[in-house]
Amino acid sequence: MLANSVALRRWAWAVIVPAAVIGGILLSRPLLDKAPFTSLLAAVLFVAWHSGHAPALFATALSMMFAMFFYLAPQGTLQVSNPGDIAGLVVFLAVALFAARVTARVREAMRREQVARTEAERQHEEADGLRRQAETSNRAKDEFLAMLGHELRNPLEAIAVAVGVLKRDGRTEEQALRAQQVITRQVGHLRDLTDDLLDVARLTTGKIMLSRQPVDLAEVALHWWKLLDSTGTFRRHRARIDADSAWVEGDETRLVQVVENLLGNAVKYTPPGGEIRVTTGVDGDEAVLRVSDTGIGIDTDLLPRVFDLFVQGEQGSHRPKGGLGIGLTLVKRLVEMHDGRVVAVSDGPGRGSTFEVRLPRIPPPMATPSRRPALRAGVERVLIIEDDADSREMLRCALELDGYEVHVADDGLAGVQMALSVRPEVVIVDLGLPGIDGYEVARRIRATGAGRRMRLITLSGYGQPEDRRRSQEAGFDVHLVKPVDDGTLAEAIQAPPPPSASADS
Repeated sequence: MLANSVALRRWAWAVIVPAAVIGGILLSRPLLDKAPFTSLLAAVLFVAWHSGHAPALFATALSMMFAMFFYLAPQGTLQVSNPGDIAGLVVFLAVALFAARVTARVREAMRREQVARTEAERQHEEADGLRRQAETSNRAKDEFLAMLGHELRNPLEAIAVAVGVLKRDGRTEEQALRAQQVITRQVGHLRDLTDDLLDVARLTTGKIMLSRQPVDLAEVALHWWKLLDSTGTFRRHRARIDADSAWVEGDETRLVQVVENLLGNAVKYTPPGGEIRVTTGVDGDEAVLRVSDTGIGIDTDLLPRVFDLFVQGEQGSHRPKGGLGIGLTLVKRLVEMHDGRVVAVSDGPGRGSTFEVRLPRIPPPMATPSRRPALRAGVERVLIIEDDADSREMLRCALELDGYEVHVADDGLAGVQMALSVRPEVVIVDLGLPGIDGYEVARRIRATGAGRRMRLITLSGYGQPEDRRRSQEAGFDVHLVKPVDDGTLAEAIQAPPPPSASADS
């Protein structure tokens, strides 16, 4: 549409300008009577400059027709009888054609130069933008690596010191207990840190799959609230929760991550005595989760980037708050995977902040009675197939303290042979084994009659959806990701036997 308008305007000049010149000549006689072709040539050059060569040719022909009809004798016709007038028309035609071509070429050359200059400026600006973006990315990467080093060294230092305390002969029971608590807490911190990093990588590459089911946001928020309250997290704040039922179709584990990050940030960035408030409810067709605090707030310049990866407020070199700046990125991407949105609002530093999550709501599901499966009875023997000596021995010690008869193997082939000879009720297998991998171990055990009655648990550092799918296809009953806490492992060991066990017994 725009191109048609421009073309029409170019050709309109070819008609209007010569007509205006002839009109001016007729009205200005005898002032322009001596040089009508000069004025018409100027009109042709004007058209050539503004509209191009083709409209200029049309303007030339039109100018000759106007001159023959209105100016040259006999007027009122397109016939010219005077040889002098004929010669003037021929000269005008030759000069006009030459001048129009030269003018149009000069104008086109200038236009191309201008376009080239504009394109060069655009490319220069784009290159500057890409350079600034690359510098920002490199700076963010360097800051992230520095933060990661800081976040890893602190718990490792605490663990190393705690281990040193446990090695000392003169320690008291209280000191040993405190050292064990430090190790447990710092290992949990490292596990959470690793999980966050892996989640960001999975989200970035699209490898996180949601297990959707009806979830009440109020229950998710209340569960995490009670957990934090029971550990004394809110003891230095004025905390309040108003949880009205708000059902969504979502992955409960991922929604817990959303609440955990938002509420954790509120606690972390709100000074003692400040207020933290969590609300859930329904607004039209949306379920709403809102976390507000009266903490340090968010700077106006930072607010548009607060959900970007590795972005944090200024903390200084001592970094009292810690963290890698990935929590809010997780929140945003997990919420978007649930077809929702999250916004951050703050009036500036020292004015607190509010994070609001909105998800599509669903009607509350009909209540159905749930039955808790019975625990597995009669587990006496456990086989551990693990090539890492430290992990194998520590897991062996922990299970022996729980009262199990524990057998170990350090490679896949030895593990299969021991499983068939010892016939344990439970086999715990690492996936990355020498000889044959954990998947093949499971397949070979399941291929035997005794193996179909065993409970196979993989305990591995591989936790991608593809790894879980492969472990299930190989015959594993449970896929656990290192590091695993004692309660989760105990529950996996004591879970009901596989269906094939009942069928074969």
